[in-house]
Amino acid sequence: MISSMASSSLLPTPRSAPMCSCIAESGRYCTRRPAALAAWQACRRLAMTVVAAAGWSAESGWTLHTVDGEDHPASLASFRVLGDLVWLRMQSAQHGICVLLLAPDNSDADLRRRLRMRLAAAC
Repeated sequence: MISSMASSSLLPTPRSAPMCSCIAESGRYCTRRPAALAAWQACRRLAMTVVAAAGWSAESGWTLHTVDGEDHPASLASFRVLGDLVWLRMQSAQHGICVLLLAPDNSDADLRRRLRMRLAAAC
């Protein structure tokens, strides 16, 4: 009798375990919170971005152009082509990892086509 009483007092009840009660009362609350946090972090990262553009030349390689007009050397860490979109993951000593998206609304089709060809040749 004593052993069953001790083991039953160790089981969490919905009031003593907030995650359990949150799932039991509304399953949506627990799934919305991480998504909202991830969206907030992404917006915060974008607001802190000082890189405005990336450039490439045969002599100097990749450069990152900042909003204050400076150019910093960078290297292409990785890239991904998805249809008309081109994702560039750049790495520089001054800015760390920077992800740039080239899409139809921020670059012309010929520029993206030439970049896709250059990236395919580099692999």
